[in-house]
Amino acid sequence: SLFSISKRKRKIEFDVEVVIHEIQQYPQLGVLVCKWKDNQGHRGATERATVGANHSARWDSSFSFASKFMVNNSTNLVEPCMLTLWVKQLDAKTNKFERVGDVELNLSEFLSSNETSRVCLLHNSKMNSSLMLTIRTRQFSGDPMYRCPLNAEETKTNQQQLDDGRRRNSSAAQSVEAFRRSSGSDYSSSASRRPSRASPSSPARPTQRTSTSIPASDPAPASDPASAPVPVPAPASITTEEPPAETTSPSLLSNATTPRAPIDRSSF
Repeated sequence: SLFSISKRKRKIEFDVEVVIHEIQQYPQLGVLVCKWKDNQGHRGATERATVGANHSARWDSSFSFASKFMVNNSTNLVEPCMLTLWVKQLDAKTNKFERVGDVELNLSEFLSSNETSRVCLLHNSKMNSSLMLTIRTRQFSGDPMYRCPLNAEETKTNQQQLDDGRRRNSSAAQSVEAFRRSSGSDYSSSASRRPSRASPSSPARPTQRTSTSIPASDPAPASDPASAPVPVPAPASITTEEPPAETTSPSLLSNATTPRAPIDRSSF
């Protein structure tokens, strides 16, 4: 119902002043005029201005009006209130004004500051010209607790900062992962190069070496003695010597097994 819709929104009122200063970087000579209109029925137009040698035309025209803004109670955000400006050039042949370009602004973005100056690029134009404006606002009715939407430039800046932060976090995570991988590979390589130590309690077992012999290959019978291959002597068997086993001297064994005679101490 209408009552429920109005309950979800509240109204605030502002005095708005729009000052149209000049157009810059206009490449052609001629007579220009700027017209404007908002979505609440306010409209106006500047006087005619001639483009000078510095490729600019100056108006310094000011327009004031009272505007109403709606605030969403659930989000506390001011709803858009659009202002459109058109720059037109006088055609000398037809004596009529033709549109050069336009600028569209959201007045809700300017409510948080009393005065804001901005240079706006003309859209839908073949020329790289810009319009210099100043917008002043003053609240005279309604709740002062509200939030203004971000303009396109602030939104773009915030998005760029967010993307930069994500890229920095991603690069930091990749660096940490690379460091972990390199640390793990260094540790495994150092562990593989480390010599194994035998336990002091368990004696080392002798390595048993076996003799290996390489059998000679039997040459194929040759029909022609000239083409017969030269026989290669079979290599001798390779025998590795094992270290000699530890032996005990017979004298030591005899001393260890033969008991000694008792010593007669009476002679002393």
